[in-house]
Amino acid sequence: MSSPTLTGRRGARPGAAPRGAGIVLFICCFSLVMTQVDATAVNVALPTMGRDLGGGVSALQWVVDGYVLALACLGVTGGGLGDRFGRRIVYLVGLAVFTLASLACGAAPDLPALIAARVLQGVGASMLMPVTLAIIAHTFDDPAARTRAIGVWAGSSGVAAAAGPLIGGALVAAVDWRAIFVLNVPIGALGLFLTRRYVPESRAERPRPFDAAGQTLWILTTASLAYALIHASSAGWLSTPGLLLFGTAAVAAVSFGVAETRSRHPLIDPTLYRDRAFAGASLLAVLFYLAFNGILFIGSLQLQQLQGLSPMQTGLRLLPAPAALALASTAAGRLAPRLGARPILLSGAAALTAGSVLLVLTEQNTGPLPTESAFLLLGAGLGLANPLLTDIAMVAMPPARAGVASATVGTSRQLGAVLGVAVMGSLATVHSPRTGHSATHTTPALDPRPGYLAATAAALAAVLLTTWSTSRRAAPATTPAEPT
Repeated sequence: MSSPTLTGRRGARPGAAPRGAGIVLFICCFSLVMTQVDATAVNVALPTMGRDLGGGVSALQWVVDGYVLALACLGVTGGGLGDRFGRRIVYLVGLAVFTLASLACGAAPDLPALIAARVLQGVGASMLMPVTLAIIAHTFDDPAARTRAIGVWAGSSGVAAAAGPLIGGALVAAVDWRAIFVLNVPIGALGLFLTRRYVPESRAERPRPFDAAGQTLWILTTASLAYALIHASSAGWLSTPGLLLFGTAAVAAVSFGVAETRSRHPLIDPTLYRDRAFAGASLLAVLFYLAFNGILFIGSLQLQQLQGLSPMQTGLRLLPAPAALALASTAAGRLAPRLGARPILLSGAAALTAGSVLLVLTEQNTGPLPTESAFLLLGAGLGLANPLLTDIAMVAMPPARAGVASATVGTSRQLGAVLGVAVMGSLATVHSPRTGHSATHTTPALDPRPGYLAATAAALAAVLLTTWSTSRRAAPATTPAEPT
């Protein structure tokens, strides 16, 4: 079925969207909501998955990190595939992969099968998320209409993230954790139909060549590092396999840097990091997402395994984080033109630090107020920083490189999420001797305090890095760019 071509309206007022653009925007937001709800709902279901499928903390780390790792490795490539082969077709393929992978998640007989299906979900999402923005930019050619459309797109992401814990908790309580994934199947099928019916095809006039060597080395670097960090929770940080994995990650990272320096069309352009503002924004994205996603992972386990809350109760306790994130992102966009990036980013880093410290001080407290207050601060901290990180990076670059800068910071976000779950999950796993067995036989237990301390360290580093990267050099943000 061929898709209709969007046409402008004769005599339409400036800033008006072309005919049919509304349904295209709805479809782009539709897929984004599906992936965001899935991502946050899974955290609430982790303990139930572990009990049903017989896995410990390290296996549950992979349930989360398998998905995010695929996004971190393939996000830039997914956008490039859309530019080269057509955004509509890549969107359809990504949505089909995500939907089929969701069905596989729901039918998974064990944790290895579930983890493999989660990685496949991430592959599908890596094609969906970058392509939706390109479709919106192509559809809304008027700058004012495009700005409003991107605002709706970003807002739908925040609403979906806020709704995820509640939806996940309700589905686990009413049906089963598998329902979180199975629900995506009819939603995805509807999305496929609507996309084929209403979304026009588009592609870039001069697509970037594919960097095969860079892509391979980037996957090897991030996958080896994540595997080494998660492996440390069960085998120890200085175990022989762990050291080999860390060594592999180091060699792959050096090789990646050398290859990208020599490549004419690098996957991640190393010359971007010569600018202090851009380098600071990229590293801040890693730190903010490391702290936030690591705490969200540990907090979900703590509330259910240590405090005995139900999945629904856990969703309610976690709700302040994504809700505050959505509200703070909107506030940051309105405040940035008047205040500039520096005070808003510093406020975000300070809120992130305060939330982490509060969890360190009260991690054994079963009352709702300290927990919800901490998650409120964490969400507000990330929300204040999130829309400005991309903007700072894009302002630091010439207009011709703005898209590459935005995609690179988006990759930094996903990398931070991968490292947060891997590092903090491993630090929070304690192995104590089993009763009646030798000391070499251990059973894993959860101690969230070391993970929360690591998040506090990352948040404090974000405060220092913000001070350094925005002093005298980084221009104030004017209009926050869309998140990637």
